Amino acid sequence: ILTKEIEECKYPVNKITFLNRWGAMQDLFFFKKSVDSLDATRENFNRSIFEARAVQLEPGEEPGDDCQESLTFNTYSTTAHAKKTFNANATESVLLNTGFVNELMNPYFEELMVSEYIWLTDSSANIYPVNLKESSFTKKTGLNDRLINYTMSFEKSFALVNNIR
Repeated sequence: ILTKEIEECKYPVNKITFLNRWGAMQDLFFFKKSVDSLDATRENFNRSIFEARAVQLEPGEEPGDDCQESLTFNTYSTTAHAKKTFNANATESVLLNTGFVNELMNPYFEELMVSEYIWLTDSSANIYPVNLKESSFTKKTGLNDRLINYTMSFEKSFALVNNIR
C-alpha cells in the first residue's frame, strides 16, 4: 500500500473514524481549520428573596411597649439571586475542514454521511463519540470546483453536565 504522509504544521489534525457500509472502521483526516463551539441550554424562574427572620429576646431582657416575646420582620437580600437558573447543560460542537482533497474521496464522504457510528480523535489523542450535524452532501468535482475542500460539523454525543440518574 502506498501511503503519503502529509505534514500540517499550522492547524491541529483531527481524525474521524466511522463504521463504513462494509462494517469496517475507516478513517478520514481533517487537516485544516477547526472551530470548537458550545451550545448551552438552561431554564430560569423568579423567586422571592424576602426572608422572614425572628429575633428571640435574651433572658432578662424586657420587651418594650410594642414588643412581643419575639420580633418578626422581613429582610430583602441584595446578594441572593431573584432570577434562579436550573437545569443548565451544554453540548460541544466542532466544525472541521478537510483541506484540499481529490474527487476520488467523494465515496468515503458519502459513507460518512450514512454511518451510524462516528468518533473524533483530536490532536491530543482524546476520542469522543460524535454525530454528524449535516443531512445533505454535495459532491464536488475538480472540473466544477477546481480545489475541493469539505466542511463538516460534528456534535459530541454527550452533554457537558452528566445529569442522567
